[in-house]
Amino acid sequence: MRVVIVAGSPEPSSPRFVEKLCSTADYLIAADSGANMLFKLDRVPDLLCGDEDSLNAETLVWLDENNVAVEKVSWYKDDTDLGLALKMGMKHAAEQNRQANFTVTCASGGRVDHMLGVFGVLAQLARTTTEQQCTLHLQEDNFLCRLLRPGERWVLPLDASGHVLSAISLDTKTVLTEQGMLWCPTHSEFGVLDDRGVSNQVQNKDASIVCEQGLVAAILLRQKAEAMKQQ
Repeated sequence: MRVVIVAGSPEPSSPRFVEKLCSTADYLIAADSGANMLFKLDRVPDLLCGDEDSLNAETLVWLDENNVAVEKVSWYKDDTDLGLALKMGMKHAAEQNRQANFTVTCASGGRVDHMLGVFGVLAQLARTTTEQQCTLHLQEDNFLCRLLRPGERWVLPLDASGHVLSAISLDTKTVLTEQGMLWCPTHSEFGVLDDRGVSNQVQNKDASIVCEQGLVAAILLRQKAEAMKQQ
């Protein structure tokens, strides 16, 4: 089951990109102000999660008119709207006896603290689940990220050749192997937020990354390496 979560970062992804992701969703969740984007697209979510503190008045009316289910919490809460949306997505998938394949968007733009918090929330869910329970992707206009647990392998898209891949460890000790890259680390150990995994280049169409231990955020930039050098 593909669960798409539209969050509310200060600089969201483009409407066209969000529309494309929404069209693939089996279950669509708005994480609080993410509903403002969905209102603009006239994409009715299956669920709204959050404290509703950042929703436009017209969005609230639209949600009510479309009888959208709401998981409302107090603004004084020990969780983020994204964290709540992930939990509700897991709950819905479990009720359907299906795997939750999460795609999160409009979550990482505009504020570095929000971006780091997003990776923290995703990492927490990854540590408490298995690949059989859920997969975790973060997608914006300019990158595709997948979180990999021990034993998980990501075969990169066929059109990734020539693009940049950065592997960021989200654990104190992460061991990974990359194939089909300009540099091919093999059983290499990385510390938390180690920058040695930044800016590798995809060389082959069958390129892949495997997490052997720890937790890694594998980030594929949509811009080719040559174009980045020219900027």
